[in-house]
Amino acid sequence: MLRLTRVAVPVVGVGALALTGCGTKVIDQGKAVKCPGSVEVKKGKTFKCTAVLTNGQTFKLTFQMTDNKGTVKFVNVTKG
Repeated sequence: MLRLTRVAVPVVGVGALALTGCGTKVIDQGKAVKCPGSVEVKKGKTFKCTAVLTNGQTFKLTFQMTDNKGTVKFVNVTKG
């Protein structure tokens, strides 16, 4: 049986860009990063998210499952 679940993706690099001053502003992840709604939890599986900068540029972030519990690691980023 195929098990699908939502995976929360920590995007520290993108989140860090939105922090200014004494930390009063926070990133709106819904606007900055778009990931698939459901990703199969399976070790070795990869998936891509799209990051959008305020100037409209987009980047594809690739993540990979490191175990069967939904833990992910950042793999790559490409423009576009």
